Amino acid sequence: MNNEYTKLDENRILTKTKYGQTICVDTRDVSIAPHLIKEGLWEDWIVNAFRNIVKQGMVVVEVGSCFGVYTLQAAGLVGISGRVYAFDGSPENVECVKIGLKENNLNNVEIHNTLVTNKTKKNNKFFTVSNIRGANTIVGFNDEVKKQHWETYGTDIDFEELNIKSTSLDDFFKDKDKRVDIMKIDAEGSEALIIDGAKKLLEANPDIQIIMEFNQAMLSATIDPKEFLENLRDEYGFRINYIDSNSNIVDKTHDLDYLLNSHMPELLLSRREEL
Repeated sequence: MNNEYTKLDENRILTKTKYGQTICVDTRDVSIAPHLIKEGLWEDWIVNAFRNIVKQGMVVVEVGSCFGVYTLQAAGLVGISGRVYAFDGSPENVECVKIGLKENNLNNVEIHNTLVTNKTKKNNKFFTVSNIRGANTIVGFNDEVKKQHWETYGTDIDFEELNIKSTSLDDFFKDKDKRVDIMKIDAEGSEALIIDGAKKLLEANPDIQIIMEFNQAMLSATIDPKEFLENLRDEYGFRINYIDSNSNIVDKTHDLDYLLNSHMPELLLSRREEL
């Protein structure tokens, strides 16, 4: 299947997702863009799980929006009575998301060209990757990560270093309504910092659910991955599930070794008795 597309400029096109939404993608990207252009899909098993838990009227926070696959989904699902707060460190990614929101007439989203960590700073080192748009990170690229990207995409990482403002979620929501129902985090190694900077927000929202990539090669730059899982379970009280390839939610709260021996599982964190 090949999607129809409209060329915007030298590097950007508009195409359609499986769900009929118009999305802007950067054609230099060798990771996400080819799937959206050819199939209208990206991480379909995770999107399905995401669509199952996001409901009308909810408040969704997305950290690491990239081209806006989940941003657009969330905006459509929560409707005019809901709200979406999206963050990405890449100015180019943010511009693509803004284009997608305009094309789909979605007015319930705030998109911020801001990094989310545990500190609010005017300048934070950020590595943006032109050829792998989902690999943008604040933690840099160790040899294992470079090998991982080469084996997956057959290309070296082409990155430049920027200085981008950052915020913690606790600071961002300090003067806002603190209700948040869903968080979607894909931050390439800064997940532990994001959680650390959201302690008040997590305490204020006991029923919050968090979908988060668990990439040990990136995460290990800021914390031991096993310690991170144990903190989520023991300090924050989350049940630790993962989303399998059929979009089933599988509880591994008491089998963390399974997750530690898996290749980048997508976690679903919840403190609810039933999902």
